[in-house]
Amino acid sequence: MSGIVGRHWNLLDGETMEGLQLSVDQLNNSLSAVAALLNNITDKDCGEIYRSSKGRMDSGIYTIYPRASGGGDNSAPLRVFCRVQAAAGRAWTVIQRRQDGSVDFYNRTWEDYSRGFGNLTGEFWLGNDNIHLLSNQGRYKLNADFKTFNDCIRYGLS
Repeated sequence: MSGIVGRHWNLLDGETMEGLQLSVDQLNNSLSAVAALLNNITDKDCGEIYRSSKGRMDSGIYTIYPRASGGGDNSAPLRVFCRVQAAAGRAWTVIQRRQDGSVDFYNRTWEDYSRGFGNLTGEFWLGNDNIHLLSNQGRYKLNADFKTFNDCIRYGLS
């Protein structure tokens, strides 16, 4: 059997270059299969993840693959917070979450609001650029949950 040491291949006693090439070919085939599987992971929003999971999804942080403008190839992966409403049979891609006032939303620059800020596990703004990318993929509904306690506000797209 062959092994990799540093950047050099070690041929063990009795092993041939043909055997080594066969091992490399098998590894390449395995990597191609993994790449094909990864290319099929193309959920563009939390709603698609919910539908593809057949409703077996919990609220939390997920990676989505928004479509590029004009319906072309996927854009870069984007980490988002998905809020599941199982009773309604849907999941929302959350664009803003306020919980406890731990993140300052007032003293921010245009760049902050463009890129986004905060932490997906707590309070955050997803970012104008990301919201544009998401909402440019098709027709969406906006869900706004307003809470009076501590000014907790949560918005989402579905």
